[in-house]
Amino acid sequence: MALTRQHTEEFRGERSRVWQPIWAANRSVRESGPALELRDHLWALAIHRPRALGCLEAKRYCTLTGRASSANKRLIVTGRTPQHRRSAHQNLISVNQQSAISPDEIHTELERVLADSIFANAEKMTRFLRFVVLETLEGRGDHLNEALVGMEVYSREGTFDPRLDSTVRVEAGRLRAKLREFYESQGDTGRLRIEIPKGSYKPIFKRLKETGIGKAAQGFLKKPPRARTIAVLPFADMSPQKDHEYFGDGLAEELMFALSRVPNLRVVSQTSVFAFKGKGMDVREIGRQLDVGSIMEGSVRKAEQQLRITVRLTEVDTGFQIWSEVFERPLKDVFEIQQQIAKAVARALRIEVLGEEGDLPGCPSTTNLSAFNHFLVGRSFWNKQTQAALKAAIGHFEKAITEDPTYGRAYLGISDCLRKLEFWGLMHPSEAIPKAKEAARRALAVTPTLVEANIPLAAIRAVNEWEWPEADAMFREALGTCSDSAHAHQVYAMMCLLPLGRFDEAIEQIHIARELDPLALLTNVHVGAAYYFAGRYDEAIEQLQATLELEPNYHLAHLGLAIAEEEKGMFDDALATVEKAKSLAGEIIPIWGALGHIYARAGKTREAETVLRELLALEQARYISPLDFALIYDGLGRTDEVFECLDKASVDHCGRLAWALVDPRHKNLHSDARFQALTKRVFRGLQNRALPVRAPY
Repeated sequence: MALTRQHTEEFRGERSRVWQPIWAANRSVRESGPALELRDHLWALAIHRPRALGCLEAKRYCTLTGRASSANKRLIVTGRTPQHRRSAHQNLISVNQQSAISPDEIHTELERVLADSIFANAEKMTRFLRFVVLETLEGRGDHLNEALVGMEVYSREGTFDPRLDSTVRVEAGRLRAKLREFYESQGDTGRLRIEIPKGSYKPIFKRLKETGIGKAAQGFLKKPPRARTIAVLPFADMSPQKDHEYFGDGLAEELMFALSRVPNLRVVSQTSVFAFKGKGMDVREIGRQLDVGSIMEGSVRKAEQQLRITVRLTEVDTGFQIWSEVFERPLKDVFEIQQQIAKAVARALRIEVLGEEGDLPGCPSTTNLSAFNHFLVGRSFWNKQTQAALKAAIGHFEKAITEDPTYGRAYLGISDCLRKLEFWGLMHPSEAIPKAKEAARRALAVTPTLVEANIPLAAIRAVNEWEWPEADAMFREALGTCSDSAHAHQVYAMMCLLPLGRFDEAIEQIHIARELDPLALLTNVHVGAAYYFAGRYDEAIEQLQATLELEPNYHLAHLGLAIAEEEKGMFDDALATVEKAKSLAGEIIPIWGALGHIYARAGKTREAETVLRELLALEQARYISPLDFALIYDGLGRTDEVFECLDKASVDHCGRLAWALVDPRHKNLHSDARFQALTKRVFRGLQNRALPVRAPY
């Protein structure tokens, strides 16, 4: 709830009236009768209001009198003792000796910051910022610390231990990034600025001229205005037989790819945009949900060798059409049409492209119509993310390459499919990984500007080849060239930072990925997975349940939720959830491993052994990752068989082994010398390092 300046002042007066008799009653704490009754009555009036109104004195009262055990715990954890309040004026002098900044100015600036769209869906971060600012204004900024913020902002009353829970550290980093983003987007010079220095939770208040940022630097830092963000919706299929939906989807994806190469234009990722497909929503509402300035939509009609494409560019705030065009051309001109559309959009948004006659960077990917058609069909299969669909996608990408051996994006599609099939235990590493590496390298060879092809190479270098420092450097280099790529942030988080036990950084990176692609189901699942691996099971469950609100039938969200529920001891819920996941996507074998492990942990040994026998039988016909057997054996307490499977995964260089070594489900193995030897093998050379491997418990 946002507090206005007027509300805060009204509360201060009310608080003064309430707390004077409370403290007076407290001085008579050893008395009986009316004074004690008055104290208890006033306590009851105040204790239910502090979080909503920012009143913390009630909890300080608990700490002093020993009235509530949770408050005593809070005192122990935070090391905070009650202080006499300094006036706001005294506090502001200590914050900024150079320039007198009034509380009114700070309140106004705080409300300006929190009213911005950057903070629109960040409720906890809003509470974080409001709490530390108001505490500082009350003269208590020097006593702000991680434990206090954790309990006051994140509802971890009496149980928060910053040694075990990194929530506040991660959220503080995100808050600092949000503040930087806000001020960079403003570009004004006469405003107050709120900053939270690294290593501190006490904000400082500066006028912009005091930050040392010159006009040139401000121009460099200023992010593109909101009007230079765009979402490209799938093009509606208007063909007579309604059998070219893939072409409309693919055309939209190709335009996203082309526009993503335009300087100073941010293009919303395909996964978030396609979440609105078929919803029939007004484009302005879609634009508001995606927080973009413009929406491109259209339709495509393909009949024999003729093509009719209509395109509209709409301004979200006003609903006015910025530009529209109808293209009626032979099918072979589709690549030229893409160029014309992308350039027209750039001009309409007043963005300077490479020149009126020059091609956009990286576009077109091919000029071979047959190759282009196979690529679009392949992408339509890729979007389904099932074993059968990924294998079908590979087939179409290979046909595209047969038609055009220089089609870089088709090579990248093959690499991505193979890497996913291996990681989820659907293809043997010796079969998938060499082909995935070769395809990514070939993509870079034929299209050097296709920097996205470095991402699968970095992931393989990490989880399959265990060259962690090199992989980390590759990811950082890739992010330096495509910092707006949600996929790059996501893969860095899950394939490098998370296995290394750098959970705070992994959570930060996966949150960045979600901010760039907010409706991507896999990214949202990975946010929950990052919380799970960090041992933050409640947050994992909350996030995965929220993902299922986006798509109730997403099997990976059900799988992740079941695993988190299991670690919370919620075995009945976990079994029901994992059974749902299996019914939705039984071909994903890790679901079977999770099911067997949950059965065993829940004491259903017979059912767990049945799943094990089914997997052993299935292994006669297809590849099953030893990691899935290891999970079931672990649940059954058959430790020797667990290590046989883990060692086999090590010999095969299974990608998911790096996750298994930080998976809470295997925490009982950590004291075993065989586990420690395996960890040294996978994370070789990193035992005395700046990249720690640590367990999340």
